[in-house]
Amino acid sequence: METFDMPYFKYSRQILMNCFVRMFERLSLVSKFGIDMAKLKKFILEICRNYRRVPFHNMTHAFNVTHMLYMILSQNERNGQNYFAKEVFEDLDKLSMLLACIGHDLNHPGVGNTYFVKANNMMSQSVNGKSVLEHYHCYNLIRIIEQTDLLSNLTYKQY
Repeated sequence: METFDMPYFKYSRQILMNCFVRMFERLSLVSKFGIDMAKLKKFILEICRNYRRVPFHNMTHAFNVTHMLYMILSQNERNGQNYFAKEVFEDLDKLSMLLACIGHDLNHPGVGNTYFVKANNMMSQSVNGKSVLEHYHCYNLIRIIEQTDLLSNLTYKQY
């Protein structure tokens, strides 16, 4: 998991789910925000259940995006390039970005925004045809965060 070249396509969903949990641990987000491990595992399970098995916007894609962020946040130097990510971002930034990556395509139906706009779909109407799926993914992520009570130990200001 500690390489940019991780062959994530070779791993099962269960292994990728375990890797998601390890990312939170290795970035010290569990300890810094008092995240309950049972809640974190339930959150990850719900996230994975809510990624459809579509050709691209699936759980493996979400893992790839999240893993790239994890590597950038956890590595200070690679091939002479200094990323400074460890020093630049606050812990709350890291938590927010990790959650955003994990949920950025939640429940993606496998069609694009244009489909919903042209079909005059209710989802498109509710956001005036603007970033239909992005609103939908965000809604789903917040729903799962709240259902699992993942961030219950954050202060009001942090949340």
